[in-house]
Amino acid sequence: MALSESLLRGTRVVSESVYARSIGETATIVHHLYAGDRSRSESVHPVAAGFEIERRDLRQRIRVLVGERKYQIMPLFDVATEEEKARFRHSGRHWRKRHDSLIGSATRQLKIDFSYQATGEEQSMFGCTARHWIVRRRDEHDSKYGGNWTEAITEAWYLDSEDVAARFSGFSADLVHHAICYATSRNERAIIEHSGKKPSGLCAWSETKSLAHIELPNAEIREQTENSSVRILSIAEESFPVSLFEPPKEFHKIPVYPNWITLARLDFARLFQRHSRNSA
Repeated sequence: MALSESLLRGTRVVSESVYARSIGETATIVHHLYAGDRSRSESVHPVAAGFEIERRDLRQRIRVLVGERKYQIMPLFDVATEEEKARFRHSGRHWRKRHDSLIGSATRQLKIDFSYQATGEEQSMFGCTARHWIVRRRDEHDSKYGGNWTEAITEAWYLDSEDVAARFSGFSADLVHHAICYATSRNERAIIEHSGKKPSGLCAWSETKSLAHIELPNAEIREQTENSSVRILSIAEESFPVSLFEPPKEFHKIPVYPNWITLARLDFARLFQRHSRNSA
């Protein structure tokens, strides 16, 4: 850090994710830096090949590829202008045409149902009010093609964003994102339903238990259980060099050609605003 470099007062949140399966357990430690209108997320164990920066002041998301010494800039979809989003969509128009054709002709459905329940329980965590939630999810594939399904129950505690912002410098609820993940086959499209009020705030602790029911072509049925958990290990105020929220100067900018991942994120931004993004 240069002696004259400016510092931003902010907050470092260190979280641990544990994923337990029959073949073993994996753990990931991620550092999230919050400084007003910008954030940075980086896996430190195992060390990731890159990290992401969110700059709401610039309406940009920056993906830094450390090993390649390169970086990419994409519009920050939930605050980008319509012109910025249209320009980004246009740059991926060739892939988009093929993607829309595949989705439009899909004959199978993946039904994903979420239900949310606030239990009314509260406790203090990291000096802030935390509220207890139960989230249930069921993924059900078309019964005409085997009828496989997965059910998951998540128990979680969410910190009140206003409490966190009042206690820790630089924290902003705008920088907290709640998202869902799913995978479909080529001939399958997802139909997602939500019921109940969704949780909001910063997730301090969660534990998910899931059961997958799989019907094999020979009529054999297999069931697999998986457990996962996420917890915040520490929250602490800290001063960050401004350069932490910028791509390294010696790295080269490379273009982004929207593919199924980046354009799916753009599509999801609209769903995200309606269903899956909440701030206290």
